[in-house]
Amino acid sequence: MDRSCRRMVAEEKLPHHVVLGLSLLLAVTVCSSAGVVFTALTSVDGVPPFLTVSWRFWCQEMIQLVPFLLSVRSAQLRDEEVRYRRCRGEEGGKSSMNEVSHPSSYSKPSLIFPRFVSSLPLLVTSGFFLGIHFAAWVYSLRHTSLVHSLLWVSMGPILINGGNWMIYIIGSCVVCEGYSRWCPKVQRPSWKETAGAFTGILGAVMMLLDVRSESSLIPGSEESSKVHEPTISGDIAAFIGAAAVSIYLIIGRKLRAWMPLWMYAFPVAGSAMMTNIVFAFMYSPDRALLKGLGRTSMFGFLNRKYFFMALYLGAGPGVCGHTMLNALLKYMSPLTISTAMLAEPLFGSLIGHYFGMQPIPGIWTLIGGSVLLVGLLFVVLGEKDSGKTADDTSIQDDSGQQLIKLSECEEAFAMPDPVEVQKQYGAIKS
Repeated sequence: MDRSCRRMVAEEKLPHHVVLGLSLLLAVTVCSSAGVVFTALTSVDGVPPFLTVSWRFWCQEMIQLVPFLLSVRSAQLRDEEVRYRRCRGEEGGKSSMNEVSHPSSYSKPSLIFPRFVSSLPLLVTSGFFLGIHFAAWVYSLRHTSLVHSLLWVSMGPILINGGNWMIYIIGSCVVCEGYSRWCPKVQRPSWKETAGAFTGILGAVMMLLDVRSESSLIPGSEESSKVHEPTISGDIAAFIGAAAVSIYLIIGRKLRAWMPLWMYAFPVAGSAMMTNIVFAFMYSPDRALLKGLGRTSMFGFLNRKYFFMALYLGAGPGVCGHTMLNALLKYMSPLTISTAMLAEPLFGSLIGHYFGMQPIPGIWTLIGGSVLLVGLLFVVLGEKDSGKTADDTSIQDDSGQQLIKLSECEEAFAMPDPVEVQKQYGAIKS
């Protein structure tokens, strides 16, 4: 068992970059289709936006329930193995975990389940911001054009860059001298990254030249029910969604460094669902109802008219999209993932145009959107020049090839053989 653990750490390599890239492409493509389905539910069928989001998370949670329970059981078995190894180390005067010839920072792995329980407040916070992201974005789909909504909600990398600058300045100021324990430390963002952020902001401002007043729309017509002109209120809502998803991604990266995927995704999605349920009951035009299966019912997604669209949102963009992005957070930075999603405005607009929900955008949207995407591209390219943070520290072999991240060392022992654990743990009891 000890030798197998050593081989696991030495031979476990990060997924190939091609696999990571294809997985990210699949997740972004599936997420790109969500805008059309949300628009069909909110603008065509008249379902309140916050209630639509809660339906999406209801379906996602039903799909994730079994994997979550299995992951919890696996974590408990892993914790039993850790307790057994500690007990054997105390009795024999030598811990087998310490035999692993790697830094002592992970030679004594902590218990996963107690750490999971203690992290529940942070999980709820992460889910709250995910819920804010979806609430603001789906609201924007009802008040601005599809392409404007997708472009503005993709500005997460620019906001992360601004946040990194703030943290860097705070961590480097004289006030923090002697208080390094409390002051965050990050690498200074590169100038290429920062120039890209300013370029993206310029593109976003140019897009505002195509904004029209909401009073200029023709209410009640069939065209206005599924096609919306750009408006300030809708663009602001999408921008709020970008800010919220940036915080969600940053928190998620910290938690996913050690937490199993389904133990992270299930409570986060549950928190996002509860956030939107509260919003749905507070939404004055169409408050949610507990009874019935109509368009304003909390369980209206069980209605045959809405079920398959809600189920697709939960299984497609939910599990194959955002849950896969959660998995990729272990190997990619939130900045990289946010920037990869800059393809979503293009894919989503093409899908929307095909279904008659997005006409040819105005000239300033085309120019400003292109400038925004170029700026986002420079942001992600500039990230390479800013260097690695402490979270990216990794174990390398003699040739310098990365073997495994330090933050993933606990994960190497996180999935033991349940039969083997029960045999060993039973031997202690007997």
